[in-house]
Amino acid sequence: MPFTQVTFLAWILMLGVTFFTFVAARFYVRRHEMLSRFSIASDVFLLLSTVFVLAAICKMCYGLLHEFGVRRNHPEWEEWQIHNRIFTDSNDLALKFLYFLGLEYIVGLWCIKVAFVLFYWDMFSRTHGQKRLALYATSFFIPATFAAVIVKFFTHCRPVAISWDLKLIVKHGKRCTPNSAKSVQWLLSGSNIITDLMCTPLSLVSCHSLKNLNLTKEPTTYAVAFVFLIGMISISATIVRIMYFHQTGVFQPGFHGGITLQQHHNLELISSIEVLAALIAFCLPAFRFLL
Repeated sequence: MPFTQVTFLAWILMLGVTFFTFVAARFYVRRHEMLSRFSIASDVFLLLSTVFVLAAICKMCYGLLHEFGVRRNHPEWEEWQIHNRIFTDSNDLALKFLYFLGLEYIVGLWCIKVAFVLFYWDMFSRTHGQKRLALYATSFFIPATFAAVIVKFFTHCRPVAISWDLKLIVKHGKRCTPNSAKSVQWLLSGSNIITDLMCTPLSLVSCHSLKNLNLTKEPTTYAVAFVFLIGMISISATIVRIMYFHQTGVFQPGFHGGITLQQHHNLELISSIEVLAALIAFCLPAFRFLL
């Protein structure tokens, strides 16, 4: 059953509270640890991710409140009329927010990936792990894919302002946006899945390298499996997201319309699950003292 606007707003607020709670709890439980340069750098990227995610949440809340206002003032309108009103007023603000919402999603997600890699560098530097080839490969591949995705995101539409400037959209007869472009979304989803899968062997090697982590203990085994499960949720959300894009029809060559407000909300829901699962998977190892 699709989310209503009210339940989606409740989800967004819960997302922000959960995200902030996990980040704050992670810093709290590690407040007495001796931090290496890798650990500090990892925390910096975690904070950057938090900033971008919270900014995206604020934009989603603004968009929903704007939608509430339009629906309240025009209860007789059909969905297409509400859609057009939202995305053609407020000095192009809704379209600008939508464009930068996609950018913040990418940057926030990749900041978590970089934080992961730096966390593993810290783990390897304190243990006797010798299998560092996967770490070197992942350390190169994550920033390389980020650069590729960002370049593709900014260069897909020329000029860039055609994503939100109504005058340019009317002039060219269509709106271009990387947020629903097939080439951009396939590159983004493929890079996201591959980098997540590359992090898996790093976590396995790190677990076996920790002297104080006994994987033969049943609670520890369950805890490690739970972390992997959360990571798989993020990967699954990426797959669901790209499949949902296909379902909307925006990838079809002859598609000239736009996705509905409900489809916008569904995509934002899937993307938020993807980012939240990645964040939780990153924060959970900090609570290993509970085992």
